[in-house]
Amino acid sequence: MIDRVKKFVVLWILVLAMMLLGQGRVLMAVDPGEPCNDGSAETCAEERQQAQGDKPADPNDDDDDNLQVVEEDDADAGDDDEEESIPLEKTPKAVQATIKKEFGAGAEIEEIHREEDDGQELYYVGGETSGGEFIELTISGEGQVLAREQEIELQRAPKAVQAAVKKAAGDTDLEDVEGRKVVEEGETHFVFEFETSDGSGVELVMTEDGTILVREQEIDPENLPTNIQKLVKVKVGQTAEIEEARKIEEGDEGAFFVVTGQVGDKEFEMSVSVDGSEVEVEIFTEDDEDDEDDEGDEGDDEESDDDDGDSD
Repeated sequence: MIDRVKKFVVLWILVLAMMLLGQGRVLMAVDPGEPCNDGSAETCAEERQQAQGDKPADPNDDDDDNLQVVEEDDADAGDDDEEESIPLEKTPKAVQATIKKEFGAGAEIEEIHREEDDGQELYYVGGETSGGEFIELTISGEGQVLAREQEIELQRAPKAVQAAVKKAAGDTDLEDVEGRKVVEEGETHFVFEFETSDGSGVELVMTEDGTILVREQEIDPENLPTNIQKLVKVKVGQTAEIEEARKIEEGDEGAFFVVTGQVGDKEFEMSVSVDGSEVEVEIFTEDDEDDEDDEGDEGDDEESDDDDGDSD
């Protein structure tokens, strides 16, 4: 009799244990309409989707305006000399709308930079349009396109521009010529770059009718006119070493040389007219550049302080 009672008690304990275990499982289950983990029902739904490998839809996603922002390489991101690109979503809504309109759906945005010019907020945006064309835009904080620059092949430029480039190039092979179309303040200019037969680079800035506004050409320092080389020694210093030189012709303004190089531990830049009558010299060091950077940082700090004061 006692043995039978013991068996009955053990059986009853097992039944109770199974019942309690079943209740525990019920308590652990998540009711779709009730909060979980101290969250809302929506949070629970997201947690279940994530557990099943599904990603909840982002209400801000717009498939029609899907712009791909190209991430910078780690090497570029660590370069202090390069300006850091800001995310598209950090720009004003009006700027975002303009970028989407100008670049098109599926475009690749490579860089977005913000600057201030005379108190005006400007955004510089570069990337490849949905049509595969690389363009650069200058956009105001209100979303207005102030300047547009795009790559253009020589054969797609106006006939007058093509003729001007070919005349300026002479017998130079123009297969590797690079061109840009620039529209700014209602005016359209074409810029073409190529190398002459002796390897020096040339840049032409022209109007739509082929008028050359600026011609800039690299010059071997040894081929600078003797009077210019002597003038560098007089104005900069006897130890000055010329590293680069360019000749710039600006329509009716005439021609002048821009010479850069080293003098001791300093760098210099000298602009001088062809006849040597007009000279401008600037000599600077790395400390000068550091000072300019510090001034820029101080300006940013002041703006930050102003913003903090406004928030108070």
